[in-house]
Amino acid sequence: MNQDTLAGVLADMWSGEFSSKVTIQEIEGGDQDNPLWVQIATAVEVEIQQSTAADRQAKEADYSHPVTHQGFCIRSAHVQVGRRLIETHRKLEDGTWVAALDTRTFEVLGIEVVRGVPEPNNEWRLDLCDMGPTIVL
Repeated sequence: MNQDTLAGVLADMWSGEFSSKVTIQEIEGGDQDNPLWVQIATAVEVEIQQSTAADRQAKEADYSHPVTHQGFCIRSAHVQVGRRLIETHRKLEDGTWVAALDTRTFEVLGIEVVRGVPEPNNEWRLDLCDMGPTIVL
């Protein structure tokens, strides 16, 4: 069996399970305190998970913002460092998509290729920072 066929079979067997659809935005202008965000892609599927305390501490020195979540997605030219992801839909347990009532916004701080079987390496792990409002207690 050639590698392309094997890769296709394995990719079908272990297909990624994504829980969110996001809109991707990038800064097009404006000033530093009030940038102008423009939409560049919609309905991009990602898996978003909250980072553990150990993950947060390990990445603390890498970025100017804290890494609060990690995301997983298929490689896309639209996903780049500095862009933001706005969650628009969530997948229910039965596989149907519903509009997210409490949307979350994340900034992409870093991108790492998830290596493994099968080739090609087309899955990314994203370091994300939750850009939602801070709650002061």
